[in-house]
Amino acid sequence: MKRIGIVGGLGPQATARFYDTVTRLAVDSTGIRPSVVMASVSLDRACERRYVGGFFDEIRSKYSIAIREALDVLVAADVSGIAMPCFSLCPLLEEEIRSRSVHLIHPFESAQKVIAKQSIRTIGVLGTPYIKPLLDERIHSAVEFVAPAEHYQGLINKAIGDILAGSDAKGYSALLRETCDSFDPGVEAFMVACSEISLIPRHSHSVYVDLLEELIQETVAFIIEDVG
Repeated sequence: MKRIGIVGGLGPQATARFYDTVTRLAVDSTGIRPSVVMASVSLDRACERRYVGGFFDEIRSKYSIAIREALDVLVAADVSGIAMPCFSLCPLLEEEIRSRSVHLIHPFESAQKVIAKQSIRTIGVLGTPYIKPLLDERIHSAVEFVAPAEHYQGLINKAIGDILAGSDAKGYSALLRETCDSFDPGVEAFMVACSEISLIPRHSHSVYVDLLEELIQETVAFIIEDVG
């Protein structure tokens, strides 16, 4: 069974969900508890507020340094693969991992397969302001990604910041539903493209493609692929 590393701490509650679910599913599949090494990224609340507020360029270097230090810990622990349950920052992780002999586990190909299987053509994006351009670049299919209206994007940003700071995600269920209802009726599904949004209870009347859930499945598959 492969040892994996998690770059965590960028969303403490989402990191905990990711670790717990990956571990449980791996045990359910193999009867063996996987070897998981965690390296937590530590940044102050001021950086988090600038990040969710749309000012990422101002603090990009701080995030790069923190992710690089986490990678150093994981590579020293001899992990075979690395996952990070924070999708807007994937390009920074990719920049830092290029010179290292370790596999990066990401959810984009898996999400693309889900979209294709369900023949989704227009999908609303629920996440940080930075994620839509990344989805446009990484998911190669005839799908149109649609961002929320500015007002609702601001509310989503605030919810992400609150959950990062420790608020209970359950309190944002009504906001999530209101945001989904605000999209044009032509939107066929919603991309949950932020791990904090993934923690919010959802209403069953909508179709969701959840990047955190896809990352969990990809990580479990990577861990157990050599188990006989």
